[in-house]
Amino acid sequence: METTISNVNYYACSNIINTYRCNILKELPKNKYDIIVSNPPYIPSKEINNLEHSVKYYDPLDALTDHSDGMNFYKRIADISKFILNKNGLIIFEFGTEDQEKKIIDLFYSYPFQTFNDLDGKPRIIMFQL
Repeated sequence: METTISNVNYYACSNIINTYRCNILKELPKNKYDIIVSNPPYIPSKEINNLEHSVKYYDPLDALTDHSDGMNFYKRIADISKFILNKNGLIIFEFGTEDQEKKIIDLFYSYPFQTFNDLDGKPRIIMFQL
């Protein structure tokens, strides 16, 4: 969250961007939004030991994994999206694997989507329009 706020201030866009901190797994945001951007902890807990040293030992564990299958945040946002997203709103996620991409598409099956590649040319970002 601190990086987000720093970027909002740096680019002087606080008049058009609102940030809201909550535990999305336990709380329902009180407002509706046009865009939800999420880079959730998506690495399945069973894969943590296979990560590169620079990731495994320097990123906080809670930023990497949901301590389960890596899908908890996607499932929760899918469940609450109709309550917190304005009509024609966008949801943008980062994800890790093709298997996750398929599971995320299944969660948002009725919405059009577009996938974007990372700098290595691998699918990494998915955007849904509700």
